[in-house]
Amino acid sequence: MKKLHVLLALFLTLAAEAQTLSVTVGNVTYQFPASQTGDMIYADGTMLTIMDKVFSLSEIASMKVDDSIVADNTVNVSYSGTSASVTISGNVAQYLTVSQSGAHVSISQSDNVAEEITYVLSGTSTDGEFSISGSWKTTIELNGLFIAVGRVPENQNFANLVKLDEAGYVLAGEDCHTSARGVFVAGDNRAKSLRQL
Repeated sequence: MKKLHVLLALFLTLAAEAQTLSVTVGNVTYQFPASQTGDMIYADGTMLTIMDKVFSLSEIASMKVDDSIVADNTVNVSYSGTSASVTISGNVAQYLTVSQSGAHVSISQSDNVAEEITYVLSGTSTDGEFSISGSWKTTIELNGLFIAVGRVPENQNFANLVKLDEAGYVLAGEDCHTSARGVFVAGDNRAKSLRQL
């Protein structure tokens, strides 16, 4: 009888802790709280359905259970240089289609979205993009996000007029004189060691 009580107490302790099933497909992670997940449907050895979100088993990179806390109706997009990762709460997963390549993230929302979805964008990218299409029941929060634009010089039109370095910046001295008489360059188009933010 004591063993039964110990097992029951252990079970109740484990059940009280928040558990989350994380399903990762590429750089997109779907988080399903155990308290909401219910039945998962495994079909034909190729498909898995969780909270009406259908996954092809061949696309799933990993699945794990941990004690992460999941905020409903939330999508987190975290930028890091030339890449981005996306985390989607399970209760809205079925309504979203994500396309992600490097730091370019595009999300299509179904018109069946009942509640507003909050997108939290964070991190830093030198070549990032975020776009949403479909239903516009959306809030976008910027959490320390920095996306640098104009980091690639667009000086090729001047290559026949002035000398450019291998990266495409205009070669000029601190006095802004270029290789062409009477032509000056200023700002971040000029080859230099420091750039403005």
